[in-house]
Amino acid sequence: MHSIFITSISLFFIIINRSVAVSFSSNDLIGVAPQDEVYYKELWSSGGGGGSVKCRDGSKSFTKAQLNDDFCDCFDGTDEPGRI
Repeated sequence: MHSIFITSISLFFIIINRSVAVSFSSNDLIGVAPQDEVYYKELWSSGGGGGSVKCRDGSKSFTKAQLNDDFCDCFDGTDEPGRI
C-alpha cells in the first residue's frame, strides 16, 4: 500500500514537471516584459503586415527574427525590448 502511494506521488510530480517545462518552452518572446507580450503576440498571430510588426513609433517594421537580435531596427527600441 505504501509503495503504491509513493509511486502515485512520483508520477504526479513527473507529470506536473513536464507540463510546466512545456509551457515555458513555448514562450519565444524572450526579453519581452509580461505587460508587453500582448502587443507582439497579437500582431504576429494576426499576421501583422505579412509576418512583421510595426515599431511603436510607426517609423519602420521588423520581423520576428529581428526581435532581440542585438541590432536596433526601430529608433524607439521596439525590436529590442530586452535591451531597454
